[in-house]
Amino acid sequence: MQSALAAAQSRITGLETQIAGLAEREAPAADADLNAVQERIAALETSLRDLSSGSVASSLSDEAATRIDQIETGLAELRRFVSSGGAGETAGLASLQEAQGALDTTLKQISDGQQALTTRLDELAAKVPDTSELSGGLAELRDRAASLGQDFEGLKSELSGLRGDLDTLSEGQTALASKLEQELSGLTGRISALDERLAPVEAQMGDVSARETAARAVAVSSLRAAMDRGESYATELAAVSSALPEGTDLSALTARAESGVPTRAALRADFAVAARAMAAQIDAPADGDLVGSLLANARSLVSVRQPGESDAATPEAALGRMEARVDSGDLAGALAAYEELPETVRAAGADWVADARARLAADELMDRVTGDVLKSMGGSATPAASN
Repeated sequence: MQSALAAAQSRITGLETQIAGLAEREAPAADADLNAVQERIAALETSLRDLSSGSVASSLSDEAATRIDQIETGLAELRRFVSSGGAGETAGLASLQEAQGALDTTLKQISDGQQALTTRLDELAAKVPDTSELSGGLAELRDRAASLGQDFEGLKSELSGLRGDLDTLSEGQTALASKLEQELSGLTGRISALDERLAPVEAQMGDVSARETAARAVAVSSLRAAMDRGESYATELAAVSSALPEGTDLSALTARAESGVPTRAALRADFAVAARAMAAQIDAPADGDLVGSLLANARSLVSVRQPGESDAATPEAALGRMEARVDSGDLAGALAAYEELPETVRAAGADWVADARARLAADELMDRVTGDVLKSMGGSATPAASN
């Protein structure tokens, strides 16, 4: 649109120049043509006034309106030159007619541009969204806002209740703190009284090293008592190991700390079963002799063994020595006699022998630990034999 207006203004300038040239020459025969030109100029002025007024003017920009005003001014000037009768040559009139045609073309372009603007406005109006949907969405937002307001009031009520609970808890905490302070004060007094009672005892027991030695002796005594009962002694062993010098070998005790070690009395009572099993192996027939095997089992049930310190080098004599030493409590001697038996006989009593060896190893280690503790106490004593 602006380019068309610029072209129209340029044409008007050219017409003014041509009219000025025609004014300097005479043209008495062109009056009729001049009248026709005046009529066309008047029509152009009317078209320009229509463009600059009404709904069309509202859709044009300020720059386009300025260009139209300039065109109207140029046409008025052109009309003034034509009315003055200054133009008269046929060639000038032809040129003027051409310029007028160019103006008509420019005005048509302006009209087409206006039509395009009107079409564009209609398209934009069609694209404006339906406000009914926006109204529905706005109503929904209002409802949600009202719901949120109700929820907020509910939260305020809950907060008020929580504040009340908090106040109650605060009061309870204050009361509890006061009670704890009273209890702590009472405990402090009791501890002070215990300190006063322990002071004379500590003075009698001596320094820290003496108390540690006494605690070690108590731990060893507790361990021996648990072992003599045949019970688990894991707790007592842990107490003793913490009081012994680093590097002390306690593996013989650790192996059976959970299950315990059979007592000597239990080993004596269980040996009868092991002895019969070993005696059955001594009387066992050759492999595959079923009748001999049955007879050997029968003999083991009714045979009378002769325990005693016989010097004979037979399996029966070795088993008799083993049984006599078990009865006398000599577990070490019984194990020595066990080593003289044939391998098949030893296999029958292997479980009992394992318990006996564990008992001996535990007793020997306990004797050694007890001796170390007694030495650290500055005394001397001979460990009592275990049960």
